[in-house]
Amino acid sequence: MSLQFQAQLKRLSKIETKQLTGVTPELEQFCKDCSALGYHNNSSIKAMKFDWCIQEGGAWWATRNNNKIIAVTGIHPWLNGWRALFRGAQISSRAGLSKHHMTSWGFHSHLPLQIEYARQNEKYPENLSIYITTNTETDNSGKMLRINKTFNLLQRQGLVDNLGRAEAYGVVQNVWLLDVKRYTEIRQTYDRSSK
Repeated sequence: MSLQFQAQLKRLSKIETKQLTGVTPELEQFCKDCSALGYHNNSSIKAMKFDWCIQEGGAWWATRNNNKIIAVTGIHPWLNGWRALFRGAQISSRAGLSKHHMTSWGFHSHLPLQIEYARQNEKYPENLSIYITTNTETDNSGKMLRINKTFNLLQRQGLVDNLGRAEAYGVVQNVWLLDVKRYTEIRQTYDRSSK
């Protein structure tokens, strides 16, 4: 692909990630898109537990491409910390290959914002714990078990630590503790390389 063509694509595509403060027509359309793809946990506002997450003290982020939502994740208080990338789904990936899972909009673009949100809302930010859960048995989208395998690879790179299986709201899941410092270091290398 020529540099001129890449520049044209960049001008045509406006990708941005922002916090969602309420249900919008774009979010409802995203849920319809997820339903069509078989992503049951995100097939409706109710299924994604949008209101519950906010009522629990959490928040949501969405990545948009030209005002169309292409990825959504939430964060909420959980255990002695925060559960990040909650109900994460994306209908298109970031371009390229990445051994650090940075083709995921949630892992690349939402997680830094969720870490900051947790720091600002944490009673003891110096002891910040960020958990991510992945399904081990129930696969409501056909992709969840693959994501669980990805996190095993991320553990080998020191990004997460598998704390074992636990039941989270009636579903057995692997619980991963994010190494926030390591994640931030790796994420910053992606920022530097894209400039």
